[in-house]
Amino acid sequence: MRRAIVFHPLTIAGAGLLLATLSGLLSMVFHVPFMTGLWVYPIILGEEVPLSSVMTFDIGVYLVVVGAVTSIALSLEERGED
Repeated sequence: MRRAIVFHPLTIAGAGLLLATLSGLLSMVFHVPFMTGLWVYPIILGEEVPLSSVMTFDIGVYLVVVGAVTSIALSLEERGED
């Protein structure tokens, strides 16, 4: 399984934490209360796609959880090789 993983699990968790933090701090740049949801509507391939800071925060939390659980699972797997 270790050969199949491209990034170290703690790197994934760290990237998720950074993404979640930046999503929260983004509202401060626009002078609105902390963790206020902000929306942007870019046009991608001719379609308007709504994107929000709430979604990037949730993706960041997801990456933290996946990275942490994967790291724990790999740690437990190493102990079982004795």
